[in-house]
Amino acid sequence: KSGFLKAMTVTLCVFTVLLIITAISKMGMYISVYGLTRLRFYTSWFMLLLGVLFIGIIISVAWERFNLSKFAVTAFTVMFAALSFSDADRLIAEYNIGRYLDGSLSSVDITMFSELSADAVPAAEKLYGHISSEEENVLEDIVQRKINEANNADVRSITLSEIMADSSASANQR
Repeated sequence: KSGFLKAMTVTLCVFTVLLIITAISKMGMYISVYGLTRLRFYTSWFMLLLGVLFIGIIISVAWERFNLSKFAVTAFTVMFAALSFSDADRLIAEYNIGRYLDGSLSSVDITMFSELSADAVPAAEKLYGHISSEEENVLEDIVQRKINEANNADVRSITLSEIMADSSASANQR
């Protein structure tokens, strides 16, 4: 490869990484003001993945023996495994509830829990006593719906999250 082509590739990759860093920082500001959602969580993960891949491209241009294909597959596999085992819905719920309870988030979106899986049920129960009675009724309906879905599910479709949600709700009966 010519030196000009390498220089242009590195330049474009550096600018792309700078744009990714800017986008991640803007997403962080957005999350700090409005809270975390599934879309914001997954978008942040994807931007981090892209940043890692573009850094890999820069390294491959600078170091000829660097195997970019192997790096890309490994980076994606590791980051996807981290995403898969991160228990995203529980993290989202705990983040928003924790911020709401410490006063750094002005409100918590109760309807968000209907979009999340049963992983969010134990975290949602921390809100009881901290929100209005109307919001508690809505939250209770959502939690009960999640538990009923778990109880009425076919044995092949039951998840560990649903079992934990059911046991958490049973332990915290009010």
